[in-house]
Amino acid sequence: YRSCSIFNAIEMSKLLKTIPLYIILLPLFFCLHGALENLGIIKAGSLSNLGLQILEVLLVVLALMWLLTKKLPYAGIITFALGSWYLFFGALVDTVAGVKWLQLINNFTVILILSLLIIIVLLILLRKKVETINKINYFLNILLIVYCCYDAVSLFLKLKNQPVPEVVTSKPFNASLVKEKPNVYYLLFDEYPGKKSLKDSFNYSNDSLYSFFNKMEFREMPTFSNY
Repeated sequence: YRSCSIFNAIEMSKLLKTIPLYIILLPLFFCLHGALENLGIIKAGSLSNLGLQILEVLLVVLALMWLLTKKLPYAGIITFALGSWYLFFGALVDTVAGVKWLQLINNFTVILILSLLIIIVLLILLRKKVETINKINYFLNILLIVYCCYDAVSLFLKLKNQPVPEVVTSKPFNASLVKEKPNVYYLLFDEYPGKKSLKDSFNYSNDSLYSFFNKMEFREMPTFSNY
């Protein structure tokens, strides 16, 4: 029994070193992390469709890299590097913007070119190092398994601890009692500067618009915006 367990452990270790399972786990982690950060905003159906689309693209890239390199572990690392760069480039830009000593490269174009060059140079240096490639495959497989499990448990606990929404009962309304319906129009100028902002910032007077609405018996209400 002990020898069988050791044999299974060796086979599993060999599998994790040579098979890029992280290519499947990467879109799963991306969707789980997205669901965790945006719980209640993103629908599960939309997220699963996105995950499947990402997986399809990654598998196609993996197949192409495998044909070019003839080495599955190396093809997996190339695919993972390109996929991670594409999926998390926005997070990379935000991270650079938040670090003071990286302000010299805090430019979208600079980060884009520099990050691609680093990936290309590292992949070229790694090309003939079989043992290192196997170690990286092993590390990425373990890393993505841990990340997916952690996010899955965190998501489950977050869903479990969500407060139950209150059920709002509608009040009965008798439409037959309404004898007359006034003409009410509510106009909301979303993202449109107010009269004072236009005057102070752009030296533009918009009195004609307000004059028109006053003639049409509209009433100007106080406004407040968070942007």
